[in-house]
Amino acid sequence: MNVTQTIEERSFEEKRSVKAVIGDFLGEGLAGMTAVILTIVGLSGFSPEVMLSIATVAVGIAFLLEAGAVSMRFPPFLAERGKKFFAEGPGTGAAAEFVGGLAGILLGVLSLIGLSRMVLVSVGVIVYGFTLVMSSGSLLRFSLLLRDEMSDNDHRNVLREAVSTAANFEFLFGLSVVLLGIIALSGSLFAETLNFAALLILGVSGFLTATSVTAKMSRVFRE
Repeated sequence: MNVTQTIEERSFEEKRSVKAVIGDFLGEGLAGMTAVILTIVGLSGFSPEVMLSIATVAVGIAFLLEAGAVSMRFPPFLAERGKKFFAEGPGTGAAAEFVGGLAGILLGVLSLIGLSRMVLVSVGVIVYGFTLVMSSGSLLRFSLLLRDEMSDNDHRNVLREAVSTAANFEFLFGLSVVLLGIIALSGSLFAETLNFAALLILGVSGFLTATSVTAKMSRVFRE
């Protein structure tokens, strides 16, 4: 009876943690989609400078939400290896996302009040790009750890697939964003367009990461 109760309690805790992760990633997806919409509106010619700054802030919020999902709400079935997990894996990426997200939000707010808008946004884009690359590496290590811990019909398998997909997205998008930000910062005549393109990529990345994770992890509740 005690053993059965313990197993049921563990299953409940796992699903509750998975639900929390899904909630955070949904928030990230919403922030990413907001950045995409703001970028499209700006590219259409409606208050492009304002849209550029607000989109920069929205991307920063997306990073903060993903950092929270990975570092504070990951399912407790890795608790036994928690210290090693944070020392080698997403702890570093989550910290980078947290710092990068805050830095980007600050740069976006400063640009919104008119302080060297294009320079600040370009710097923010570069920060976001490097943050995305760093977080992709941490997510990949998270995926490998889940593979080592994985057993048949385990929720870890679902999470591993989702995290691996997200890592691939983030690495490729991160490199593209860094390149666009550097070109924009170098004084290109198309700096505004390049920054919009970079923010569009970042928004799409946040949205795809969120939908990839939530779509696969939602299977936990259908089992």
